[in-house]
Amino acid sequence: MTETILGIALGAVMVGCATEESPEGPIETAEVVEDVEYYHACGNETLHLQDGRVFYPLLPEEQDDFDESPYSSSARPGPAGPLIAVAPPGPGDDAGTLTIYDDGMAYWESESGITAWLSDEEREYNWDC
Repeated sequence: MTETILGIALGAVMVGCATEESPEGPIETAEVVEDVEYYHACGNETLHLQDGRVFYPLLPEEQDDFDESPYSSSARPGPAGPLIAVAPPGPGDDAGTLTIYDDGMAYWESESGITAWLSDEEREYNWDC
């Protein structure tokens, strides 16, 4: 009887572990918006779309732990941290493509190659640019 109870308990634990460790599928692209004007210079600039949606750059501590592997087209570099000095945008620095994902994350890449991961969840930044 004790062996039966232990066997059932062990089986339940093994099923629970298998469920927890099962990989989630990739996070799919919901939308791609071309010709988005945005300049990611200091890391606290919000991106406003014409339809009213707003995206916020990840905070530096979020960037350190951000795993972009579940996102489709994830062979992109991660975001850069805030810059010490801000130069005016060069050619192609302030226009690019915004890829919005199903989970509210977004990836912006300028025509010149500046990149940023953003979220539709509001952030507060403790620095000015």
